[in-house]
Amino acid sequence: MDSDTDRITLEASHPGIKTAYDFVMPSYQWMVARLDAADTRIQTLQVFAASLMAVVPAIRTSNGTFNSMIFYIAVTAFVLLILIGTIARSWGPLTMSDPAVLYKQWLHFPEFEFKKNAIYFAGQHFSVNARLVNLKGTINIVMTWIFILQALLLFFWAYYG
Repeated sequence: MDSDTDRITLEASHPGIKTAYDFVMPSYQWMVARLDAADTRIQTLQVFAASLMAVVPAIRTSNGTFNSMIFYIAVTAFVLLILIGTIARSWGPLTMSDPAVLYKQWLHFPEFEFKKNAIYFAGQHFSVNARLVNLKGTINIVMTWIFILQALLLFFWAYYG
């Protein structure tokens, strides 16, 4: 069998390649948007925690003291939340196609083969990126629980101090 016959057979057995290729670029854009949203949720939670940490003690110190185990635990929860969030936001780069690799290793492929390979690797990258986004989502849940603990401790300290 010659290469033209192989190509025609491959194209006939994979008629969806041309349509599926249209999803390659958007799949990367979707992951960029999801990763940005995950990072934004983490950053927003950090801002809420910092705001709470600034406001409650400022109101409470007018008639109280910082010398309280409850307050120290709340500060520890705040520091932990900020630390986890900072690490999570800097963790894991987005996996993308490298144009240099395409240039060096893919330009000899016929169009159909190029598109087939691009779909395959976009799927691989999508899976890696989805795991990263899901990990950041899980970290956000942990941070939310730490934030709730921090808030409860601060309000308990402010009220019963």
